Amino acid sequence: MFEIRQSIERVEKTISNLLLYSRVRPPEFQPVSLPEVIEDALLSLGEEFQQSGIQVKKIFDPALLLLPLDSEQIRRVFLNLFLNALQAMPKGGRLTIETRCCESGAILQRGLIPPDKSFQGKSWAEISVTDTGEGMAPEVLKEIFRPFFTTKAKGTGLGLSLSRQIIEQHHGRIFAESQVGVGTKFILLFPFPSPGEGIAGGEFEPHLHNSMPSP
Repeated sequence: MFEIRQSIERVEKTISNLLLYSRVRPPEFQPVSLPEVIEDALLSLGEEFQQSGIQVKKIFDPALLLLPLDSEQIRRVFLNLFLNALQAMPKGGRLTIETRCCESGAILQRGLIPPDKSFQGKSWAEISVTDTGEGMAPEVLKEIFRPFFTTKAKGTGLGLSLSRQIIEQHHGRIFAESQVGVGTKFILLFPFPSPGEGIAGGEFEPHLHNSMPSP
């Protein structure tokens, strides 16, 4: 009887997750400070990081502009990435979050994406989330953004696919690099709007965020 109940609960959870995946609402763009969103997501897991012996290092570019983002959706993305890092470092380690401004040419030279004309000529905010955890084998890494793919006993396999869906709705990109026994690095890219470029709610004018790098 207990096994039947568990099976029913798993089916109900799968259906619920499928509905969630299909109902990611369009983002509500507002000028957002990435460091503030990141700090908010970290705060939610501060106790867990401390108990797990995980050190958090933040390197925030003081020249980073405010971006037109949906702060709640992007917070969900970072929360998912930080949870993944937490689970990948059961014996402790280091989580490093770095933000910086970069040009499309530099990104293309690093081979993060294949040549793409629509990508060129833009400025981007780049955020890297790096852990010193267990890492992933190449055959696992290539599947991590596929809906319902998971290597966790109680995982749903939707966290990263939902995160990619949210990021792409923000006209951004997400990539992952990993090595077994070394760790995993996620790279997020969000485009800066051109001066006077309209977003939902009116014209967006870039502003500097004056956050200083964290030690």
